[in-house]
Amino acid sequence: MQEILPLAGIVVVLVLIAVLAFHVKKQRDNHVQLFVYMYGTILEGRLRNLIVCLEDMLDVPDDIEMVGLSFFSPDDWHRIADRSLCAEFVMLVGQNALGMRARKTLEHGFDCLSQALELMDGFPGDREKPVRFGQPTDRRQWRKLLSESVRSFESVRRDVVF
Repeated sequence: MQEILPLAGIVVVLVLIAVLAFHVKKQRDNHVQLFVYMYGTILEGRLRNLIVCLEDMLDVPDDIEMVGLSFFSPDDWHRIADRSLCAEFVMLVGQNALGMRARKTLEHGFDCLSQALELMDGFPGDREKPVRFGQPTDRRQWRKLLSESVRSFESVRRDVVF
């Protein structure tokens, strides 16, 4: 009888350790899922805002110069042209565990967006300066690049994990 009591105590302690390990693993998985949801929400919201602004730019008729049309503030234009914005989005894609395909799609969208900004003669540094396009072919190419960028962003937005 005296030999069974310590053995039973050891078994009880091992069962408690197993139960606690299972509980800790479950709680850790819940926290990871919470972070994936949080980063997914942030990524989806930022992509949605960017897509809406780019679609508004595409809706401007060809015969109007983009004078005073403020889809983005002057600081935002330079932020979009800078590659750090792409790096932020790629970081959010990585945190959301979307994978390499979503990352490449997002980078393609930002490449198209930067090419579209290069086509703009009057890069909007301030609100008074109009954005003009030299030829109608430049305007068509600009629209094509912007729409390709929107398609890429929309593709990544649809794949966001919640």
